[in-house]
Amino acid sequence: MRLAIVGAGIVGLNIALESLKRGIEVTIFEEASDVGRGASGHTAGVIHVLQLPFKSWKSRLALKGNPIYDSLSESLGFRIRRLPALLAYRNYAEKAAAFVVAKYLKFKGFKVKLIDKRATKDLCPDISRHIKGSIKVDGYGTVIPLEVLKAYVKFLKERSVEIHFNEKVIEVKSEDTKPELITTKNTYTFDKVIVAAGGGTKDLIQDIGNLEFVKGTMVLTKGIDCNAIVAALFSKTRNKKTKGGGIIPWPDGRVLFGPSFEETNSPWDTNASERDAKETLGRYLDLLDSSPKIVEYFAGTRIKAPPKYDFIVKKEKNVIVIYGIDSPGFTAAPALARHVVDSL
Repeated sequence: MRLAIVGAGIVGLNIALESLKRGIEVTIFEEASDVGRGASGHTAGVIHVLQLPFKSWKSRLALKGNPIYDSLSESLGFRIRRLPALLAYRNYAEKAAAFVVAKYLKFKGFKVKLIDKRATKDLCPDISRHIKGSIKVDGYGTVIPLEVLKAYVKFLKERSVEIHFNEKVIEVKSEDTKPELITTKNTYTFDKVIVAAGGGTKDLIQDIGNLEFVKGTMVLTKGIDCNAIVAALFSKTRNKKTKGGGIIPWPDGRVLFGPSFEETNSPWDTNASERDAKETLGRYLDLLDSSPKIVEYFAGTRIKAPPKYDFIVKKEKNVIVIYGIDSPGFTAAPALARHVVDSL
């Protein structure tokens, strides 16, 4: 079987890897000159455990995809840092709520534990003295997104997978038995086509409706001693538009703060200003006693998907379209790829 994949993001690359394992001949088309242009290269790098709603397909795929990253890290050669997440509380009222939340999460089968101030401080020495304790959730991890994407590309190229950078797919014709791919450089025929182009999907596939996008600014810092992802159980500083986020230690020793949240009209909007960075960092400083030094900041854009929506995989004839890959798409990608390749 000859398979074309449109998009070299984390989903497209995982589909390519899974297809390769099954003896499928794969060709990847990517509009940009390298990986990392879209959401996959501009994410916080968290390998998730908790994702609401827990019954959703994306939540279940994330739980399946999470442990796959350990073997992928070993075979592809990228770094993964395994560490817990702490949902921190500040007072006795929040502690009572934390007890209820922890009990509920245990009932759902997650590995959680209420820990006191000292145990919280042991995991994150620089955490604020006002933090009284936290819910410890095991099983999280962090990666450096661009490092992961480049490791996939290197691995696939070494195994003779064709990756056409700087070649935009402008049309997919699926009326005939074998779909045709029309690009800015050529016309190709394949047995199957998978479109996993992220924000660019809306320009290629007309009947998926209007996609909206949100942008999150992320800030990389140094000088923070913390061996856990930390978020406030109840935040005083983040506004209602902020999606998740917290203190996120990366495998290289830098610590990411964010993301923030704002609406945007472009799926490729990765612009962030110094003001955006300071504003984003400020939302999480209540978790620390001091302000870290900013070393880098960037923004990432993803498709806006309300919690009730799941990832969408649409199959018609010999073309599969994947879209709506909201958080935790990076975590879910290996499991989502297995599902998609199974459907071939």
